[in-house]
Amino acid sequence: MKDDLQKWLDLDIELIEEKPLTDIQTKKIKQAVLGVPKRKKRRMKTWMTVAAAGFTIITTSYFTLPSIASQLPFIKNMAPFVNQEVLPQNYEELAAEIGDIQTSNGIDMMIESAVYDGTNVIFMFVLNTERDLGEQPILGNPPLLKKGQASWMSSSSSLKKIDKNTYVGVEEIAPHFDKEAPQEVTVQWNPQSVKNREIGLPYKGDWSFEFKVPMLKTTTKNLAESSEYTHGKLTISSITYSDLAAVVDYEFQIAPAILEEWPRSTIRITEVTDNFGRSHLVHDSGGVTSKDGHGYDWKISIYTLSEDITSLTFTPVIHYGKNSVNFMKTEKMEPITIQIQEEPTN
Repeated sequence: MKDDLQKWLDLDIELIEEKPLTDIQTKKIKQAVLGVPKRKKRRMKTWMTVAAAGFTIITTSYFTLPSIASQLPFIKNMAPFVNQEVLPQNYEELAAEIGDIQTSNGIDMMIESAVYDGTNVIFMFVLNTERDLGEQPILGNPPLLKKGQASWMSSSSSLKKIDKNTYVGVEEIAPHFDKEAPQEVTVQWNPQSVKNREIGLPYKGDWSFEFKVPMLKTTTKNLAESSEYTHGKLTISSITYSDLAAVVDYEFQIAPAILEEWPRSTIRITEVTDNFGRSHLVHDSGGVTSKDGHGYDWKISIYTLSEDITSLTFTPVIHYGKNSVNFMKTEKMEPITIQIQEEPTN
């Protein structure tokens, strides 16, 4: 063993001929980078009701070798290639490094990083392949939380080509829990296939990921702010803050007379503005609506609120529908303004 170590110490890296990694070598690197993410110190924000949290990045000496690093196109900053409407601005600062790499059917796939705030699970992943996957490939199966962790969940996905062989994507999971959100979730993902949507050609594979993501620190402000209309009523019950997002919990009730004609009607918060009049993209986690028109466990998230925002205005919209797919018309209700921090004094 000492002789082997000395050979490594005497090795001139510049004389090594670069060769493609085998599947076994890739798996060894995967095992080397896996681990439990650690927290890192970071600047605290001065929100009235916000607590900050962050995580450190796991590093390994494997990636300092030019012959290996050149074979891993994943090891670079991918966040700038992602639509900022999909990925929160401070995602990189908050996300835990995952680094799980798997290869199947000529397609390398890596889970780069992930973050969880009790409502949203977001993770970024990268594909590298010489196969033609088109400009915006489609993945076969969505990610899920480990069985028993959530009562139900919704998800969304985005994936796009950024150079000849590399694709970057983001998966968003919105789990709904029967009780309080767990302090850690386990994500399981078996994509099963990657499809070139332009030509309809799927490439099947046996990628199988499982990784844990700890929850960011959060603070909840309970509310009872309502907007009432003859056709229905919406009540904001709480706002939960983290450094990732402000999560709004609300419920609604559709008037019985409306349900007779429009049995699948809902009330949704689709417009949010701040005290400067700026609009914010609404990330809808969905909810449950009973046959009697009572909507509960509905949530929306607004990512990356700046520190100068003191209030948010939410505009509920009634969606009239005879089925759960097509809504025939919409109608705005009176906005609800919530003070989220004290106005600065001059």
